[in-house]
Amino acid sequence: MVTSEKIKTGETMLRVLGCCEWYALPEGPVDAVSGKNVTFKTLINPKEEFNAIAWFVNNGSGLMRIVTVSKEWETIVSEGYLGRVKVNHTNGFLTLGSLAAEDSGDYYVNIFTAKGVKTGETKLQVLEPVSDVTIRANVSEIVEVNSTVALTCSAKGSFLKFSWTNGATPIVATNTRLTIKEEDTSSMLTIHGSLASDLVGPIYCIARNHLEVEKSAPFNLTVIFPPPAPVLTTQPSVTPGKARWSVTFENPDPCALKGSSAQLWCSFNYPDGETVHKTVWFRGEVKNGSWRRTELSSLPSYQNRVKYLGDQKHNCSLEIHDLRDSDIGYYYFRFDTNTYGWRSKGSVYLSVTGLTARVQPDSVIEGQTVTLTCDTSCKLSRPTPVVWFRNGQPVAKPSKFQASAEDAGNYTCAVEGQESVQSNTVFLDVHYAPVNVSVAVSLTGSLVEGSSVNLTCSSTANPAADRYSWYRRTASSTLLQVGSGQVLSLPSVELSHAGLYLCQAKNPLGENNSTEVLLEVDVSETSLAPTDLPAGDEDDGELRTSSHVTTSSHTTMSPYTTQSSHAMASSHTTMSPYTTTSLQPTTTQRDTDTRLDNQDLLDTQRAWFDKLHVELMEMRQSFERSLRQMESRTHSLLWSMSRRLERMTEALDRNSAPSHHKTFVSLRHLLPSSVSAVTPSSQPPGSRSMNLHNKAQRTRRGRKGSRS
Repeated sequence: MVTSEKIKTGETMLRVLGCCEWYALPEGPVDAVSGKNVTFKTLINPKEEFNAIAWFVNNGSGLMRIVTVSKEWETIVSEGYLGRVKVNHTNGFLTLGSLAAEDSGDYYVNIFTAKGVKTGETKLQVLEPVSDVTIRANVSEIVEVNSTVALTCSAKGSFLKFSWTNGATPIVATNTRLTIKEEDTSSMLTIHGSLASDLVGPIYCIARNHLEVEKSAPFNLTVIFPPPAPVLTTQPSVTPGKARWSVTFENPDPCALKGSSAQLWCSFNYPDGETVHKTVWFRGEVKNGSWRRTELSSLPSYQNRVKYLGDQKHNCSLEIHDLRDSDIGYYYFRFDTNTYGWRSKGSVYLSVTGLTARVQPDSVIEGQTVTLTCDTSCKLSRPTPVVWFRNGQPVAKPSKFQASAEDAGNYTCAVEGQESVQSNTVFLDVHYAPVNVSVAVSLTGSLVEGSSVNLTCSSTANPAADRYSWYRRTASSTLLQVGSGQVLSLPSVELSHAGLYLCQAKNPLGENNSTEVLLEVDVSETSLAPTDLPAGDEDDGELRTSSHVTTSSHTTMSPYTTQSSHAMASSHTTMSPYTTTSLQPTTTQRDTDTRLDNQDLLDTQRAWFDKLHVELMEMRQSFERSLRQMESRTHSLLWSMSRRLERMTEALDRNSAPSHHKTFVSLRHLLPSSVSAVTPSSQPPGSRSMNLHNKAQRTRRGRKGSRS
């Protein structure tokens, strides 16, 4: 991906190129072989000091920086070139290794010296190495003199040139008998009316480009002289104006696909008055060093594969099914009449070819052009359209197309109508940036605090993604990076982990993001409600004392609900009168109470109320903090506490001793009236403790007045 920094750097470099006169690179282009190294040489004086060097490339996807070297010799290498580039600090030479086809392009350099900036531009062509130089023939190893032989030389490589030699003697196409036809990756040598001297051999094919040369293995053919046509014991008479004895082949050099069928179209003539009794096809072959013609019907390899399409009059056509390499050769026809026998003077040479599929280039970046070719070693007698298959399924592909990720796979070709006969398999490798980026969560549904969860990122890319980054969307909709690697692990989930997450997958060709996934965290209300409060039963109105109060319900927290995403810190409040097992006075307490006067009892109770007031004020402060954090949830908890305080008052009234009935009656009138005055409709949460405080103050002042 071309970042804004790269674009800015490229614009700066282009401005420099437009302003400066000095040229720092020799004229190009520069040719190099794929898989090897290339060195870009500069024209600067090694004795001239420079402050910085910057190399850039434009390979069709925009201007990108390769490497920058500063005066302090700090080297900054861009992604994709790590481990592949080296800059000579003396002369600024750039060495680029492990070349690939995508390294072809325009290269630029900026050299900053004390006198100014020197710039240069050159072009790099990365050539595929010359390899796999092979020769194929349209005939078997033995051919008849005066026949047509076509030799095809194929090779892999870029900008190929071909040449042929017979032994050490160059073969030159000087006339119509010897022709050479060259294509990008092949050359065809055709010999018409072959002579023994043409194929003495061995035959070599040499393929070369600017940088490399490779020779094929030696190729040999044997040229033989077939026996002359048989001489009839009695020469048939020929009457002027009447038909002559003859056998005619419509196509003496048919070519057909291996595995398909071939038709040898043939006709014969004879004088009137003759009756044909027998028709026979022969195959010419060498046995024991001599040339012989053998009836097809007697050869086991042709059983159930040969069908005579002709008749006993003038049609002598033959069809051969399920063609094989062994079927390549010469075929003859003979017919016998009641008077004479006649065999064809010429022959039919049948060529059997396979299909050779090629994809060029076989490794591309998505969007580059790919060319598909389906070749045969000879020209088919019945030219038909070619169909292509990818991974065994037919695809409608033109001969040239822009490659996409879906185009990668194994390709074969076939001739339309003969799809069962397919070529060799060639593989197209398409490189592309990550797509289909997705996130899988190891747990489903809402998460519980303290649990463990893994988020796994997956993508489809070629080459595979080598860098994964994790982001969480903040409240301001910006993305905050929270991790790297293919798996993001949260070994102990916290409330702060709730939110939207996405993964970014990256390879040298680009990057892509997944869709966002939401993590929700469930929080127990134990962490939200105060503890050490009496747990009352809402239904029966009785007070059941306990040293801790908890709730079993849960709240799902995420930044996208109406509740706060911050957990409230729980606090313990010890309420002495209610954390004991019971408020019912013991026998010892009753004996002590009988010795106390009413004033001492009131002092004790006033001290208790003062302590209760402090505790209620602490509760108020805690609730107010909770209110700011928990919003509507805290309101509900405050109303619940109001109800519990009312029940505490009722319990205090019920548990008081009869001898102190009047004192506790006054307390009952004091506490319930102050607490019951707070209702959801009359006062907001948090004001109840202030009412209790005010009532308690008035009560103490009243008691002091009565004392005096």
